[in-house]
Amino acid sequence: MLLSAIVLVFFVHVALSQKEDVQVLFKQGVHFIQLVDYEKAVASFDKVLSTDPNHVAAQTYKGLCLIFLRNYEEAIKCFDKSIKEDSNFILAWHGKAQVLQILNRYDEAKQCYDKAISSEPKDALGYFGRANAYFSKQDYDRTIEDCNKAIYLDSNFADAFNMRGMVYRQIKEYELSIKDFSVAIQLNPEYAEAYTNRGNAYRYKGDIEQAIADHTNAIKLNSKFGTAYFNRGRAYYQKGDYKAARLDWEKTVELEPPDSRVRQAAQNNLEGIKNTGY
Repeated sequence: MLLSAIVLVFFVHVALSQKEDVQVLFKQGVHFIQLVDYEKAVASFDKVLSTDPNHVAAQTYKGLCLIFLRNYEEAIKCFDKSIKEDSNFILAWHGKAQVLQILNRYDEAKQCYDKAISSEPKDALGYFGRANAYFSKQDYDRTIEDCNKAIYLDSNFADAFNMRGMVYRQIKEYELSIKDFSVAIQLNPEYAEAYTNRGNAYRYKGDIEQAIADHTNAIKLNSKFGTAYFNRGRAYYQKGDYKAARLDWEKTVELEPPDSRVRQAAQNNLEGIKNTGY
């Protein structure tokens, strides 16, 4: 989610000063990213770099593509080359931080966001990214602080409201949590993740029917959202509707990849539900 937002934000900000063929190749790479064809995008950026090895934007966008292709070590090398060439190119810091978070190297990711914010103090994405790193370390006070800064800089930042809502839910401030998720949904009515997050907050609060309604809305927005099925299954189970819970957890197992924690949790729940006869 965060990575896609960063890519879209920076597309329009990269100015080219290279000769015509390099510009064409770079724009071709960007076009392939928009088509979600990351291998062809990498090939285009490699052609740019064969002509201009110091092309920071091409090196950085290649790194972003490699993240989507799960080639994390090579992605880090790309970002490091970009940073060496231009330490103020904040997209490279963002990209490197994303990889480090995927690799559970949260302290290093936080340091990258520090650099991005130092280069651009009004970088709302930088504060949001650092909030993600803090959240992963369960440092909820700092997560809220950085979400607040991101929202101050961009009052329409739906992801920041969603993240802050997740923190409030973790510390059992359910009303504040629901309020933030509701703002995120108001800003982005197709925000399936915010719907299922709000559904969880309602469930923890004891409002099972509203929880089911929110998870259902998330599924309507994204029929392949395995986590939403899992969460709705938990709500149905708490309601005592074990058959509906089983069906939702079976759907989770169907949709989620084998290494998914949500898939494993759904499988565990299905084992437990066998004793109910459903």
